[in-house]
Amino acid sequence: MKEVKLKQVSAQRKSDEAKVKQLKKDIDMVPIKIEEKKKMLAEKEPQLKRLMEGIEQTKKLITPDNLKKVYAFLDKKSAEPIAFVMEAVVGLLRGQRRADTKSVELYIQKHEGFMIGLNRLNYKKLNTEYLQENL
Repeated sequence: MKEVKLKQVSAQRKSDEAKVKQLKKDIDMVPIKIEEKKKMLAEKEPQLKRLMEGIEQTKKLITPDNLKKVYAFLDKKSAEPIAFVMEAVVGLLRGQRRADTKSVELYIQKHEGFMIGLNRLNYKKLNTEYLQENL
């Protein structure tokens, strides 16, 4: 009986030692991973800066009159490429990949609402690869 118990304890100890050894390796890797993340962020900083500058320029171009024209255009015509882009833009404003037609209509009806959504975006959390693919 004691031998069985001793074997169980010994096996558990070996298992625990292996886990501790792995945890030590993981802990040793943390500074390396932190440096990799810092390097990646530094590489993305110019992209983010260009994106922010482009967004500020674009915001200046989104006037109530321009938004009304887009609304009128989409209301009269079924322009698939423009509708696709607007669905993607409104989707971003709503935190989704794409928005439906009704959401696009609601967002572009009022300039204030559209701009509030645009100003509320957290650009640092946006997936730039997704944006380049879809916009």
